[in-house]
Amino acid sequence: MKRFLAGALVLVAMLAALAVIAPMLISGESLKPRIETAATSALSRNVKVNGNISLAVFPSIALVANDVVVSNPAGFDAENFLELEQLRFSLALLPLLSRNISIKEFVLVEPLFNLESNQDGAVNWVFESGNTPETESADTANGVSIEELSLGDVRVARGQVHYVDAANETEIDVTSIDLKALVDSLDTPAEVNGDFVVSGEDATLQLVASSLRFLVDMSENATVKASAKIAGADLGIDGTASLTDGAAFNGSVSSIVPDLRSLLAIANVDMGETPGFETLSFEGDLSGDETGATFDFKKLAIDAITGEAKGNINWSGARPMFQAAMVLEQLDLRPYLPAESAPTEGFPAWSTDPIDMTALNLIDGEIAAQVGKILLNGLTVDAARMNATLQNGVLTADLPEMTLYNGAGSGRLVVNAARREPRLEGNFKLNNVSAGDFVLDLAKINRLLGVAELQFDFSATGTNQADMISTLRGKGRANIIDGAIKGVNFGKIIRSVAELRNGASAEQLTRAITTARGETEQTDFSSLAAQFAIDTGTSNFQTVTVTAPFLELTGAGLIDLPKQLIDLRLNSIATSDIDGGEGSTISAPLKIAGTFAAPKISVDMEELVVGRLRDEARGLIDRALGGGANDAESGDDAEDGSPVTGLLRGLVGPSTNEEAPENGAQSSGAEAGKALRSLFNRSNEQASDTDTEGAPKNDE
Repeated sequence: MKRFLAGALVLVAMLAALAVIAPMLISGESLKPRIETAATSALSRNVKVNGNISLAVFPSIALVANDVVVSNPAGFDAENFLELEQLRFSLALLPLLSRNISIKEFVLVEPLFNLESNQDGAVNWVFESGNTPETESADTANGVSIEELSLGDVRVARGQVHYVDAANETEIDVTSIDLKALVDSLDTPAEVNGDFVVSGEDATLQLVASSLRFLVDMSENATVKASAKIAGADLGIDGTASLTDGAAFNGSVSSIVPDLRSLLAIANVDMGETPGFETLSFEGDLSGDETGATFDFKKLAIDAITGEAKGNINWSGARPMFQAAMVLEQLDLRPYLPAESAPTEGFPAWSTDPIDMTALNLIDGEIAAQVGKILLNGLTVDAARMNATLQNGVLTADLPEMTLYNGAGSGRLVVNAARREPRLEGNFKLNNVSAGDFVLDLAKINRLLGVAELQFDFSATGTNQADMISTLRGKGRANIIDGAIKGVNFGKIIRSVAELRNGASAEQLTRAITTARGETEQTDFSSLAAQFAIDTGTSNFQTVTVTAPFLELTGAGLIDLPKQLIDLRLNSIATSDIDGGEGSTISAPLKIAGTFAAPKISVDMEELVVGRLRDEARGLIDRALGGGANDAESGDDAEDGSPVTGLLRGLVGPSTNEEAPENGAQSSGAEAGKALRSLFNRSNEQASDTDTEGAPKNDE
């Protein structure tokens, strides 16, 4: 940059000298080769004036050159670095006698700058030194000494900039550039005002510099204050600028961006369907150069993420890289997650809306953060320490410390967005958390109380929530102590089964179970433990154990996450002794089944009947075998009407070595009906002649 400015200044001085003597000796067209040669030497680029040149010497020296081009160096796509419709230059005569340059007019009409960064990272706006010695200062180059420089009408009219970043496949067009500079001298404040259009968005610029001396004396700095507005975004800077080692800035900066996505679109940053990234604001210190910047923002807000950040960013490579230490008041991740369904009733269906993670492939970085609060869809982490890395589209977030739901935890989440189908992997451990609040926020189920210890390892792949649920794999366990299951009283359900055995009707059983499932009912427990494994979205609960005073539940079952179905079977035992000692016991099989939206707890009648038959058959067989042994000793056969024979005939029919009765189907049904009634303490003597007719048939 400083070489370009030095060369440009030398070119201005040479043009001024030529403008003084040329009209006396040669015509404007004859002057063209000398101007091209001088400009080519100063810029180390081939300069060509394709149009005509006109000169005037009074009252000021005026030069007008049409159709001027400055070529591109080798290795870049565009043929020319600059294409200029017209250059207008006017210089006051008298100040030259005292080695002062007073430029009355310097206007670039319809310039087109082709700025390029190629695949190797080389840029075409860095100029070689040409014939200007590296150690020679700009204001004395080639023996030209400048005591003072003043500028009058300095403008860019209807200009354009076309920027291409080949490595990142980025193109930006700036059009309709109209800029005007107000400058009295090199050592007085200078002001630049203008407007332009960037990728279809209107923009304005206001800049005030304490002086322009730093443009010709590279050891000098200038105080710069600027404000810009583009796509509704406001940017302000206040600091010092220098060109000593390339363009550099050090000072304060502030910005408010109400439409971040539109601003990123101007830079051809494609966010795809990635949710979030709507607003941005920051305020703090910034120092930077052509390769990157360091920042210390005391105020930072990205959407609903608020806090402070200190770090650096390097944009000289193919992909920007940042490092930051952050203290965040709030890390609200909800804008970046699939929106929660809001059905009028029931459990929401899994979303099939695409999950776009394009943003993770735009930049690399490292973050160490202390977070005051993390907000997810439904879940809240009160405080956490986080270390995150983002490399080539893979985000790894470690959470070694978390405080949540009155407990603590740790975990890791890996999001691989470099794959065609994004993949999630994670593991989390939570200790002493409030089970009720956690389950309520996570699953919107207000049925559980207690203090929980949870562990969960998982992986999932997919482009939407439904796909990820269907591919979910993992394992976990849960231990909850000193809690309660709200909305059901298992003790009452078990006692209702005992009443059925003592002669209560099915209608009475139904009423009793309905009462036991009332909203005010609950089952207190001392511990609840479960272990499960997940394969393709189906959770296999290998063990479920609930221990409570006077009650114990054990069982297993499945939860089909994709279909949102529950099928758990529990065996319950209630006792009259609090420790399950010598008191009487009652057992009943229970079933928890249905959908997530409407799960139902009921007595497993099928298992109840089968289990009761099994118990009675076992007792009958034991007694029969005992009686059979005595009969064998006495040589007598068992009578055909024995309990064993009746039960077996009623359940499985006669043995193969017996003759079936003529009315076999009806006879076996009658025997089964009698057996069932006897199981529930209804004696055979109470059965009437219609019992046989009402007994189930074989085909039932």
